[in-house]
Amino acid sequence: MSSPRPAIWLQPVSPSPTAAPAAAPPRLSGPADPIERVMTRLTQVRDPVSGADVVSAGRVVALEIGPEEATLTLRIGSGHCDSAHHVAEEAFAVLRAELPDTDLYLRHVQATPCVPEPDAPL
Repeated sequence: MSSPRPAIWLQPVSPSPTAAPAAAPPRLSGPADPIERVMTRLTQVRDPVSGADVVSAGRVVALEIGPEEATLTLRIGSGHCDSAHHVAEEAFAVLRAELPDTDLYLRHVQATPCVPEPDAPL
């Protein structure tokens, strides 16, 4: 005796696609005034892929401002890294303008592996 095949309507279905979880708010440490100035200016830096500013797009992971140095950590990825250089340069320009007498560091966290953008030159 063979066991009956289950009816097609009883077959499990693939889970429906879910939206990516929202990025956590950036970790901020340091004096409130310079933090606010830098974060406000970073909202003017646009991600060329999505068109959103890097703060609302969740690209800013952390901003740490100390007495003599500042570190900005950006999330780069989502498969499009050709624009990372552009975003990093603009974000670093914000740091230079707002914190002129400070040693500046820019870090990158790669969210996903990079693939060439469709219109990027080879």
